[in-house]
Amino acid sequence: MSDSVQGNRAAARDAGGDPYDRLPYESRPFPDMQPDRLSALAVLHGLEPAEVVRGRVLELGCASGGNIVPLAARFPDASFIGIDLSARHVADGQARIRELGLPNIELRQGDIAACDWLAGRFDTIICHGVYSWVPPFVQDAILRIIGRHLASTGVACVSYNTLPGWHLRQIARDIFQYRTRALATAPQQIAEGLALLNELAEASDATRPYGQALRAEARLLAETSPSYVMGEHLAPACTPCYFHEFVDRASARGLAFLCEARPAHGLPEEQHREFTRRARAQAGDDPIAFEQYMDLFLGRQFRRTLLVSAERAHRISRTPAPERLAGLHLATTLTLDLDASSYGKLVFQHPDGRTFAPGDADACRAIELLVSIAPRTQTPEAICAAVVSAGSQDRTEREARVLDALLDMIEADFVTVSASAVRAGDATPQRPCAWPLARSDAAAACAWTTSLAHRIVTLDGPARWLLPQLDGQADRAMLARRLMAALATGEVAWADGAATDRPALLMSEAVAMVDRLVAFCADNALLEPAQPDANA
Repeated sequence: MSDSVQGNRAAARDAGGDPYDRLPYESRPFPDMQPDRLSALAVLHGLEPAEVVRGRVLELGCASGGNIVPLAARFPDASFIGIDLSARHVADGQARIRELGLPNIELRQGDIAACDWLAGRFDTIICHGVYSWVPPFVQDAILRIIGRHLASTGVACVSYNTLPGWHLRQIARDIFQYRTRALATAPQQIAEGLALLNELAEASDATRPYGQALRAEARLLAETSPSYVMGEHLAPACTPCYFHEFVDRASARGLAFLCEARPAHGLPEEQHREFTRRARAQAGDDPIAFEQYMDLFLGRQFRRTLLVSAERAHRISRTPAPERLAGLHLATTLTLDLDASSYGKLVFQHPDGRTFAPGDADACRAIELLVSIAPRTQTPEAICAAVVSAGSQDRTEREARVLDALLDMIEADFVTVSASAVRAGDATPQRPCAWPLARSDAAAACAWTTSLAHRIVTLDGPARWLLPQLDGQADRAMLARRLMAALATGEVAWADGAATDRPALLMSEAVAMVDRLVAFCADNALLEPAQPDANA
């Protein structure tokens, strides 16, 4: 469950206030659902791109704008509207918008089922973490709004819990619902529900499916926030559905299934290939049946489904083609696994633990290039030009192999694709400048911020101190002197916690510390591209 739950909350408010106001979600960015990612996926499936840089974006269930506020800061010529039922969420988001001085975004408090004030068409509509946690009439309102307000070339993305996989998680929800039925407050409900779940998990037979399901849920909830637990297992409504049911409901509103926002399967390639073969044998040429059979094979619990106008359904290509990569922008979160690599064979690791070893030398150089410039993006044309010599007799064939490999890596989620470039600065400027949103979040002592790549970046104390200083005016020496003063006064703590008995910081050590922090900001897309020096 994500940022907002609409409908069926009047009773909770009457009993002492909306629990989502008293225990708000940590409103975060959704990297898989940013408009330029969705537009690029539409291109790969044969459709013309929706407007992104100057487009209109609507988010249903926006919470405090953790997803669309950074997008509004990144795309100043686009416009954004967010709607959420929680007054506290919306007020917090509006305060952040004022702090950042963003004129292109508006957050409104209201019920999705009653927002008849919406006007015009939107190039992107996002609804994350709402659909499965609201009553049927609100679900219908979500699809009705998308059907009515999605632009002819637009893309919508709706996330929801899916069956049959969510049947396993329903066990934990039932435990929470039973244990907490007489408890009044959300903190009590969460604490008591977690305690019982952990007790049952520990006492159950780990060799049987019931015990395995309890243990899996207990591990998951141990790593999540209390607000997530409340939304997933204590919300009044929780209605997972089968994929084919969701598509049927969308179709009734004039919408067609395009693809999933995250194509990765999270399985070893051989196993996924076998599941794909079996699902195609069952589904034939029916793309909806194929997706449903894949859910049955995978036990998928969650989807992020892209929808487009049904008028464009006949133009959808279910098999992305390498030539459609032209003009798009690629990036990777892979890192080189030095321990697993050897001479002549490089192994890369995904953040989820999967590894990838390209068999083709050109493909290997292509992924090396993307790793070297991460988190920034590069076009396929530039990648091919960099890894294939212009004078090669077999240049056309080699470039085709590189494009095929890049497309395979996109489908495996080793490479991400977007319609616009991620333009972030590197660590070389003497006067580094962090983008305003990161400076603002750090100045507010936030534990994390959102990068120019629309990802969460966790901030420690030194990073929170440094970011507001990176305004493009201070050079490295000035930053180092400020750091020495901050360490001396205790404003910034030493990493080892030994500030009280540490000797005076040498200037060279301070400069090195600043350099490390600036490199951290560059590696995480928190720096703006360097501007030409007008005095040069």
